[in-house]
Amino acid sequence: MSNDDKILSYFAFAASVIGIAFAFVTAAYMFMNNTIVSSETTTVTAVVVDTHYQKAYTTPIRSGKTFVMVPHPERYTVTVRYEDEDYCIDTDEATYNKYKESKSTAERTIETVLTTKTTKTGRVKKYMSFKE
Repeated sequence: MSNDDKILSYFAFAASVIGIAFAFVTAAYMFMNNTIVSSETTTVTAVVVDTHYQKAYTTPIRSGKTFVMVPHPERYTVTVRYEDEDYCIDTDEATYNKYKESKSTAERTIETVLTTKTTKTGRVKKYMSFKE
C-alpha cells in the first residue's frame, strides 16, 4: 500500500467519524429542543364541520425482487372547528355515524378536550380529542 493510499484511507476514516459524530449531535439537538416543557388540557366547545371515512386498503412495497402487501385499516375521522382552527379526530364507526347523521347546529356543537403542548423552543402543538 502506497503512502497516498494510506493517507486517503486515513482521511476517509476521519471523515466517517466526523460524519457519525455530527449525526449524533444533530439528533440529540433535535430531541432536546422538541422536549415538551408544558402541557395544558382544557374542555372546550367545538362544532363538527365534517366527517370522513377511508376504507381499508393495501399498499405494495418492494422487498428485494418481490412485493410485500402492507395492509392499512379503515379509518374514521371527525373534523371539529374551534377558534377558526380545524382539528381532525380519529374515532370509531359509531361516533363517526353519530356526527355524520347530525343535521342541526345543536347536534353538531359538542364538548371536546383541547391539549396544548409547548416545546423547549417555544413551538406550540395543539391536539383535540372527544370528551369521555
